[in-house]
Amino acid sequence: MGLLLLGTIGCMDLAVENFTEPDRERALADTGDLEELVAGAFNSWWTSQSQSAGMGNSLSGLAMQHSQWAGNFAFGFLHQIPRPVLPNDPTATEYSNLAHNWEWNYRALSSIAIGLQAIAEGAPLPPAEELRLNAFAKFVQGLSHGTVALLYDQAFIMDETVEDATTLQLQPSAEVMEAAFGFFDEAIALASQSNFTIPSLWMSRQTTSDELVGIIHAYKARFRIGMARDPSEREAIDWNAVLSDLDQAMDGDFVMQIGGAFGHQVLFNGARCRWSQQQNWLRGMADQSGAYQEWASTYPITDRTPFVWVTPDQRFPQGSTLDEQRENPGMYIIVPGTRGMTCSLGDHFNGPAGGTWRWSNYRDDRHDGWLGAGSTGPAVEISQRELQLYRAEAYLRQGAEEAAAAIIDETRTTHGGLSSALENSECVPRMPDGSCGDIWEALKWEVRLETYQMGYGKAFWDARGWGDLIEGTLLEVPVPSRELTFQNLPSYTFGGGEPSSAPVGTYGFP
Repeated sequence: MGLLLLGTIGCMDLAVENFTEPDRERALADTGDLEELVAGAFNSWWTSQSQSAGMGNSLSGLAMQHSQWAGNFAFGFLHQIPRPVLPNDPTATEYSNLAHNWEWNYRALSSIAIGLQAIAEGAPLPPAEELRLNAFAKFVQGLSHGTVALLYDQAFIMDETVEDATTLQLQPSAEVMEAAFGFFDEAIALASQSNFTIPSLWMSRQTTSDELVGIIHAYKARFRIGMARDPSEREAIDWNAVLSDLDQAMDGDFVMQIGGAFGHQVLFNGARCRWSQQQNWLRGMADQSGAYQEWASTYPITDRTPFVWVTPDQRFPQGSTLDEQRENPGMYIIVPGTRGMTCSLGDHFNGPAGGTWRWSNYRDDRHDGWLGAGSTGPAVEISQRELQLYRAEAYLRQGAEEAAAAIIDETRTTHGGLSSALENSECVPRMPDGSCGDIWEALKWEVRLETYQMGYGKAFWDARGWGDLIEGTLLEVPVPSRELTFQNLPSYTFGGGEPSSAPVGTYGFP
């Protein structure tokens, strides 16, 4: 295996001493070190998606979820229109973002492999602690394999049965995800054998074995749905399997406690004035004044500028002017400077050279309290609302519109103050061509508003599976070229018209 995989254990290439052996000896010698080695893998997985060095911000922006300063984290480069080719070159500025998720997930998988090999070789763990550690290890193996399968087109399947990592071959992402589900199922089987509690240091919160089983089922539903690269794949999902996992998923939200050993959730950068703009592409569909349709039909897109969203959706500010909307902020969306954090529209906007089409007059302030607390505190990783909206989509796929509408309406009519998704008498959302969205668009509207900035890449997985991305947007990420070099394989890439680029989507953007 190349540097990106083995280098996570000790900085090495194939020609130098194998530094895994001292780690194995240390793990065998001390029970506490063994638990720390395996438990720390969860933090490596979390780092793979939570740090701004990765692609979390860019995936959110590519899904038209938010906009921010263009010069950070490959955001400005990847959000050009026409969409660019992603440079898979270690000398490129964007390369570290491409490789970050890969490096940290294989760091997690390498640590687990060493730990489980130590257990198999007789590490001195009491039976109950061994079972707990095995269940947790299988859980993280599922998370890491599933995460790389969601993002990359191919990857390695890496577990404790691999004696020589240099013999591994890249496998298609679908097979990697299948392996992830196998690890999840092993974790469920182990956690169902006994009652135990996972310490808070392992995953930021104490978690019982029953809770772990519920969390795993939630991730299985999210990953199964997120794998689809296009609408045909999303339609072909085994929706009965999704419903089965939802029936067994946890009660309540899966909440991480961020701070200390667990780094901040990068998506919550959206709490910053300059990082939390709401993009006009999708949020503008709230507008009933006609300004959105005018904006969407303006060419060249460099002539597009911010406009006022006039909407009955109570989650948005109310009124027909920005001054009125400052006096009547929405439940989620506000004009900058309205409440809480001090900032103005001038602070909110990026430099015009990055494209005024990126600008809007609005931001989402739901996470401001988290930022004000020093980037520490509870962060919802998977919400019950997300899981219920998956259920609504499954019902729609099966033709049960009334059952789906009942779920959609739980927030549409309460938080939004709108009519049922079956009626949409207010015409929210209103499409770029001026037509009123159907129940499918009402579902997507709730997903985008009610699960905003929850879960790494979630908005992107949804947008590609629904076929909503801007033409030319990459659909997945290539294996980092440094890894390909170690495998004696040619470098390749996606996006910008290369393979795995989005076709013209649902809304005809741009």
